Amino acid sequence: MRWEWLKVLEETAKRTHQAWKPQHAMVWNDQKLIAAAVFWWREDSWGDFVFDQEIAFLAKKLGFSWYPKLVGTVPFTAAMGWRILHRESPEGWQAMANILDAALGLAATQRSSLNLLWLEPSWISQPRVQAELSQRQGFFWPHPHFWWERGNLKNYEDFLSHLNKNDRRNARRELNSAQQHGLEIVIQKASESPREWHRTMAALYQKTNDQFGYYAARFLDNEFFEQAALTAGDWVWYVAALSPQKSTPIAMSFFVSDEVHWIGRYWGEESFYKNLHFQLCYHEPLRYILNGTGRSFDPGMGSPHKLQRGFWPYTAMSWHWVSNRQLNEILRRSFEKIYS
Repeated sequence: MRWEWLKVLEETAKRTHQAWKPQHAMVWNDQKLIAAAVFWWREDSWGDFVFDQEIAFLAKKLGFSWYPKLVGTVPFTAAMGWRILHRESPEGWQAMANILDAALGLAATQRSSLNLLWLEPSWISQPRVQAELSQRQGFFWPHPHFWWERGNLKNYEDFLSHLNKNDRRNARRELNSAQQHGLEIVIQKASESPREWHRTMAALYQKTNDQFGYYAARFLDNEFFEQAALTAGDWVWYVAALSPQKSTPIAMSFFVSDEVHWIGRYWGEESFYKNLHFQLCYHEPLRYILNGTGRSFDPGMGSPHKLQRGFWPYTAMSWHWVSNRQLNEILRRSFEKIYS
């Protein structure tokens, strides 16, 4: 969770009049920040990427309004990383608990719910965090996801050697798709890219969403991509396919990275090029990571075809608490029974 990334997302939600009302929390001791967390009031679930619309329907049946709901997450970002940030000290741990209690109290006052989404695995795995959440009688909701970690892999060829024969052959073929189409691949930071590239990425993002109609994840406007490059450009990366016939990329993928951890976010192409999606979204980033200091890669939601390309099934967690005791108990028992 980078401030620069959060800032540009919050400004986008405000500018586009989407249902994200900030309700952030901080704990200070004099001039020293002890703990902080980002929260939002939501009037719908679009952009959460935790699909609780059926729960909203059940709540309505029980005479309970699911919205507005209080959500801890990074807007429009289906990637693990949300947590309560705090100092590693007794004072910091107490401040974390205070923020959690304040959020629960606010949700209770509004007869609402608290929903902590896309939780950071290293945070949620800590016994102290698990104990704090367990005491508050909410429930966990597991979500299928995909993940990759470097481990002891030395380079991309080493990575390929761990795939089975068919997947290895397929990966080599996909990695050469740009060359077969006469395209050049470039990987670089948004801050080092021409301004026209930000506009191109915006146009390709919109084009990709046009394919999905009502179910499109069209949450970002053109200004977002320019502002992301200006505000968080050292953390935003492009993988671009260039054609000799054009001055701007004909296909691009968009990543957020500190060069250690990589998160795949958006993709688009002017017209269909066979296997180019797999090259720009998976193989080229993996090769770049393995040639550098990268340690992990979150490729984004969905699509079991990621298994064939070296990603692992992974369980992303969210945690929920509902002020309506009847609904909270129904959901808690149901999720425990389903996922036990």
